Amino acid sequence: MRTLCLAFVVLLLSAPVAEARRLKTFNYSYDRVWSSAVRLMRVDYNSPITEKEREDGYFLFNFPHQGKDYSGSIELARVRDGGVAGVRVAVQIGQMPEYVEMMILGRLEKKLKSDFGPPRSKKPEPDEEPPAAPEEGDKGKETPPEEGAPGPEK
Repeated sequence: MRTLCLAFVVLLLSAPVAEARRLKTFNYSYDRVWSSAVRLMRVDYNSPITEKEREDGYFLFNFPHQGKDYSGSIELARVRDGGVAGVRVAVQIGQMPEYVEMMILGRLEKKLKSDFGPPRSKKPEPDEEPPAAPEEGDKGKETPPEEGAPGPEK
């Protein structure tokens, strides 16, 4: 029985811990999002950057809160959103509530807007569908003009 209890405890302790991460896509260039995210964490949150890999798209930091440091990461990935190049940012801070990660993404968005103006806009969607091509049987037929529209000259 003791062996069974010990095995159960070992199983519980070795189970992977699910950590959430928050995502947001920004329609700014990769370089602008990268530099803003690093400055946000290092300057605004006074978080020491412990590892940085710009080409791989991530950096690690220690997030100070109430005298304790919490390990965190920010990952950046180039994406296309509605035909516009953008950057998807993932923020993860272990052992902190999810609202902290959401707060960081919100502050990053405000920082990007204040430093660089509004984001690149997506291509506007057409309001109307293009007119349908005439069917085979309709070729050569004249369509009557709309009421009030000038007709063919005679």
